[in-house]
Amino acid sequence: MLENIGEKETIEYKDELGETLLHTKQTNAYTMMQMEQLIDLIFESLSDLNVQILYLHKVEGYTLKEVSEELTSNNGSSLSYPAVRKRYSRMIKDIKENDDFQSIYQSLF
Repeated sequence: MLENIGEKETIEYKDELGETLLHTKQTNAYTMMQMEQLIDLIFESLSDLNVQILYLHKVEGYTLKEVSEELTSNNGSSLSYPAVRKRYSRMIKDIKENDDFQSIYQSLF
C-alpha cells in the first residue's frame, strides 16, 4: 500500500504566484508537500535581500531575468528539496557578494 505513495507520472501544481510547476521524477508525498513551503521560504529570503526582480542569466550575453521566472524554470534539474535549496542558496550568495549584481540592481532604482 505505502509503496504507491510516490508518483511516477508528471505532476502539475501551482506555486503562490499561480505558475504551474512540473515534476517528472519519482517523488515521495512528503517532498511534494514540502515544495510549496520551500518556495515560500525562498521568496521570503529574496524579499529580505530586496532582490526579487534581479537575477543575471546568461542568454546571448547577460540579461536581467525575474527571479520568479527563474524559480519556475528548472533548467532540466530536479525540483527536489536539496536541489532547489542549493540552487537558490548559490543565487542569493552571488547577489550578496557580486559588485556587478549590486550596481546593476541599484541602477534600476
